[in-house]
Amino acid sequence: MAKRQYGNLDWDKVIVALLKHKTRTAAAAALGINRATVWRYTQTPEFHRRWLLAQASVSSEARAKLEAHADQAADVVIQIMNDPKVKPADRLRAAGFILGLRPTGVPLDDIEVGRL
Repeated sequence: MAKRQYGNLDWDKVIVALLKHKTRTAAAAALGINRATVWRYTQTPEFHRRWLLAQASVSSEARAKLEAHADQAADVVIQIMNDPKVKPADRLRAAGFILGLRPTGVPLDDIEVGRL
């Protein structure tokens, strides 16, 4: 896909700056442009679409990283819960965390065929 430009700056640079910085003002400062220019870019429908796709991609990548380490994180919480050397309050907090993650709803074993 060809890089789209609005003025002298290509959209990809603005999108990367927006992803790296918390505000339009900070993104504009990093690029050496006025924040109004960044705001105008965000008002362009095509830019807005590409910005949303970039955000979705970053979120998807972050979610994948977290899911890849979920087993390790669960092991740590279980170790804390079961370690008698850990303060009781911390063990209780770990147990509560685990209970808060349990699935809700009706277990499949409890569903009778034909009753749905």
